[in-house]
Amino acid sequence: MIDSTCLAASFFFFSANLLRCIDRVADFETGVTGIDFYKWSNLDTEYIEIQWGLRLDKTDLRSAIGILNVVAWLFFTVPMLQVGWILSKGGKEKLSSCFLLMGLAVAGCTVEIVARLMLEGSSHAGRHLVNKYELNDWPEPFIGWKVLELLHIVTDSMSMWVNAFEWISLSGVLALVFVASYNEINAATGYSSFGKLWSQFSLLISTLCWFDFLAEVLRLVDWVYFSRLATGVSIVNTLLFLPIWLLVLGLHLPAARAQFEVNIVKTSEPVV
Repeated sequence: MIDSTCLAASFFFFSANLLRCIDRVADFETGVTGIDFYKWSNLDTEYIEIQWGLRLDKTDLRSAIGILNVVAWLFFTVPMLQVGWILSKGGKEKLSSCFLLMGLAVAGCTVEIVARLMLEGSSHAGRHLVNKYELNDWPEPFIGWKVLELLHIVTDSMSMWVNAFEWISLSGVLALVFVASYNEINAATGYSSFGKLWSQFSLLISTLCWFDFLAEVLRLVDWVYFSRLATGVSIVNTLLFLPIWLLVLGLHLPAARAQFEVNIVKTSEPVV
């Protein structure tokens, strides 16, 4: 029997990142990622108006990506708390790595929820301004579009760092899972609670999440190249490896949880 929270987290991470990859590939095909930095940095109003038309076409898709990602993190946090508690033997061993694992999972989930709500609000506010307000007829012609674009640059920068924090949080959580689980032995069975192969798989995904974090940040250096690199890593890591890792965890977690509860009962029984 597979753990339902692991199954749900796997599904929602896969769905969110599939839509994100589709979004980025569509940007490559339409040339959206090939930004004309000269026109953009000079706030060319005609160019800005075209870019906003393209952005509005993607608003619903990107909202769906954000919502799916938040739900994925909510489901992901639940098994991570259980894994941390089981690997710490109920708070008796490996306290630093296990409690840091649980804390980082909760922090990643909290930041993701708060930041996504803020980004959704700014995104819908931008769409409302474009659709309902006359941005061409201000005291200075076209100044409305320039102000709107400057606001978008601020919120889009925040979005980039939210995505970067997501990758660094995932990388940290999975690295700590590897540290806490690699040499762990269940006293009752004599084997690792989750399997050493799964533990090593955690380290591989953690490393790829780190590369995804670097690619996300380095888009500031070369937007097109590192956007393509980030998309390539995401396809391998979040569409294939991470969902499989969660499904394998879901298969091991019910048995590990049951065995942990049995061990707790045995250790709590009074010695006669």
